[in-house]
Amino acid sequence: MSCTGGACRRKSIEEFRAEAEESTEESSLSLFDLLCIGVGGTVGSGVFVLTGEVYPVAGASSMVCWLIAGAVCLMSAFSYMELSAAIPTRGSTYAFSLHALGEVWAVAGAVSLMMGYGLSGAGVARSWSVKFSVLIGTNLDVGPGYFISWTAGLIQFVAVVLVAIGVSFSKNIVNVMTVLKIVLVFFLIAVGFAAT
Repeated sequence: MSCTGGACRRKSIEEFRAEAEESTEESSLSLFDLLCIGVGGTVGSGVFVLTGEVYPVAGASSMVCWLIAGAVCLMSAFSYMELSAAIPTRGSTYAFSLHALGEVWAVAGAVSLMMGYGLSGAGVARSWSVKFSVLIGTNLDVGPGYFISWTAGLIQFVAVVLVAIGVSFSKNIVNVMTVLKIVLVFFLIAVGFAAT
């Protein structure tokens, strides 16, 4: 693919450093907040839902699957740490791709990441709506195969409102939810060991 104009222009580390020095914006996220965002995004409802579906099929080998998945996540975290140390900026995929590959690929990566977040968020909201329907004893979804889920739409809307309110408010909710998820995971592990 040939690049015309500035489509494949790459940004140097010196340009990132100059922007970082000019920026007067104060970060409102602490290390604990960042850890909660990362861990909370990893330990999602899929861990709780899929474990019950995988174990009857995979049996004891499901533990090996979780270890492999954990190792892959750890390698991804190491590569992200290395990039973060080398390129002193905010911006995640877009900034790193802009430096390494160019603007076209940076935009493609950012769009792909946003689509992934949107689809995974929709999947989680759909899973929660099914659990909510079981809890209240009636199904609020409509359409063939329950194609339209009003409950999932409402959950997505609430998530958008929380993000729109601002980081200082939504980070507290993320922190509380993440701590609750980690406590639940450790509780389930302890109960599992006590049952054997």
